[in-house]
Amino acid sequence: MPSPARTLDARLYAVLGLVAMLAPLSTSFYLPGLPELALDLGVSVPHAQLTLSASLIGLAIGQFFMGAASDRFGRRRPMIVGIAVFAIATALCAVAPSLPVLVALRFIQGLAGSVGPVISRATVRDVTTGNATGKALSRLLAIIGLAPVAGPLIGGLVLTAASWRGLFLALAVISAVSLLVTIVWYPETLPRESRIEGGTRGSRTAIAELLADRRVRIALGLTTLLGMVSFSWSAISSFYFIDWYGITPQSYAMIVALNSLAFVIGAVINGRLVARAGPRTALIRGLSLMAVGVLIIAGLTIVMGPWVLTAGVTILTMGAYGGQIANAQTLGLGPHGRVAGTMSSLLGTAQFLGGAVVPPLVTWGLGPIAALPTLMVCATLGALTLTVAGVRRTS
Repeated sequence: MPSPARTLDARLYAVLGLVAMLAPLSTSFYLPGLPELALDLGVSVPHAQLTLSASLIGLAIGQFFMGAASDRFGRRRPMIVGIAVFAIATALCAVAPSLPVLVALRFIQGLAGSVGPVISRATVRDVTTGNATGKALSRLLAIIGLAPVAGPLIGGLVLTAASWRGLFLALAVISAVSLLVTIVWYPETLPRESRIEGGTRGSRTAIAELLADRRVRIALGLTTLLGMVSFSWSAISSFYFIDWYGITPQSYAMIVALNSLAFVIGAVINGRLVARAGPRTALIRGLSLMAVGVLIIAGLTIVMGPWVLTAGVTILTMGAYGGQIANAQTLGLGPHGRVAGTMSSLLGTAQFLGGAVVPPLVTWGLGPIAALPTLMVCATLGALTLTVAGVRRTS
C-alpha cells in the first residue's frame, strides 16, 4: 500500500481527477450512441433515455452513503471497491441483452461511480486546510469539467469504428485503468484513529452534528442553489436554443462545448483567487458576475435578442460559474475535517436535489423558454444574497 498522503501532489491530483471523472464520463461518453442504442434494442428514444435517468438516480443515492462509509472504513478501501464494481457493471452494459437489464446495470454503475466525486472531495479535505482546500477543489472541479467536453468527442470517435456497445467496452477499459492507478497510487488519507466508530449510529450522529452547524446549512443551501443553475442549463438549454431560437443542433453543440470550456477556465481562475482571498470573497465576486450575466440573459429572452449574443453572455456566465460549487463546498468541508466524507455526501446530495427536482417542476409550470432564465436568475440572486448575508467575513 502507498504511504499515507500528507500533501496533495501532482500524482494524487491525477488519481483523484481520473476517478472523479468516471461518473460524469459515464453520462457524456455514450450520448452519441443513444439513438443507435434505441434502434438496436427496439425501444423508443424516451425509453432509451431511462438508461441516463437510472445512472443519475444511482449517483444520487450512492453519494449519500459513500461518504459516510469512507468515514467509517477509510478512503482507500471504499474507493477501490466502488471503482471495481463500476468497471464490472460497465463491461456488462456492453453485453446487456435488453433495456431492463441495461437500466439495472446503469443504476449499479451510477451507484458505484459515486465514490469518485464524494471520496475525492473528502480526500482533498484530509490533506489540505483553509484556502488551500478551496484552491484544490477548484482544480479538481476543472479536471472534472473536462468530461462533458471530452466525453462526446471521444464517444463520437469510438462510434466510427464500433457500435454503442463498443462505447461501454471503451469506458470499461478506462475504468480498469483507473482501478489499477488507484490501487498503485492512491494512499489512505484518513488515519484509523480519526474514523467514526459505532456503525450506522455513528453515521447518524455525524449527520446530526453537521446539520446543527449554521455554516454547514449555509453551504448546503448554496450548493443546492448552484446545482439548480447547472442542471437547469443542462436540462433546458437545448429547448431554449433549438426550439426557441431555431438554431441547428450543430450550433447548439458548439455552444455546449464552449460553455464547458469556459467552466474549466473559470474554475482554474477561481482556484487562484480563493487561495489569495478566501472562499467568501471568491463567491461574492463570481456570483456578482453571474448575476449580471443571468439578468442580461433574461432581458434578451424578453426581447428575443440575437441568439449569438445570448449564447455569448451564457458562455461568460458559465465561466463565472466555474469554481463557485468548489467555494461553497469549501465553506462546508473546512470546519469538519473529521467527518469530511459524510459532509461530502451531503454536499453531493444537495447539489443533485437542487438540480434534479426544481428545474423539471419550474419547466412544467412555465415552459422551457421562461423556465431557463427564471431559474438562473432566482438561483443566482438567492446564492449571492445568502453569501453576503449569511457567510461571515472570517470564513
